Amino acid sequence: MISEPPRAARFFGTGCKWLALGSACAVFAVACLGGDRWRLALRYERAALADGEWWRIVTAHLVHLGWVHAALNLVGLALCLSLATQAGHSRGERTLGSVATGPSASASAGLDSVWSALGVLILLMAGVSGGLWIFSPGIVHYVGFSGVLYGLLVLVLWPQRRDPWMAGALALVLAWMAWQQIAGPMASEERMIGGAIVGAAHVYGVATALAWLAAVSYTHLRAHETPEH
Repeated sequence: MISEPPRAARFFGTGCKWLALGSACAVFAVACLGGDRWRLALRYERAALADGEWWRIVTAHLVHLGWVHAALNLVGLALCLSLATQAGHSRGERTLGSVATGPSASASAGLDSVWSALGVLILLMAGVSGGLWIFSPGIVHYVGFSGVLYGLLVLVLWPQRRDPWMAGALALVLAWMAWQQIAGPMASEERMIGGAIVGAAHVYGVATALAWLAAVSYTHLRAHETPEH
């Protein structure tokens, strides 16, 4: 068994949770105040990316269709941080290398410090943008944090999947994502946010998160293998 790093609980304390949420609020609000001009300059846009405007890979996820769109993503982020905080404060055992299977698994997804969490966040942004670029050429522009948010939810819930409530929440996230692919987004939701929902971005966020969890698990399993004599 691998003991839980004590820094996970420190990182997921109330202070860091509010700092992360407050930072997101500030960034989203500033982007919304910038209006259409900022949104057009920062959104994911295939033609602009082809011309070398690579910053859009990240900035596309920080701008939104409007205040309601941004607020809904902030509510989702608050929920995600709350679940991560619970994991960071819980006690339990970790197995399968770094990818834990108990409720104490916050650090397992690489979310055990500010810098590692920021790195994972950028990875999710790049994964969603890269997925849109490679697999969804018909999507010419995209804005919003929801693709990244789906990935974050998986990173938080998957290591806690032995908890029935967390397993149920993970199943709900994945089922809703699948339903959007099969039946399409709800018209009422699109009216509320003021534009079309790009369900493919949610798929790419989840896929990136699962790929990251697999990579972390493999790395830690290799690191803790018993040398043969």
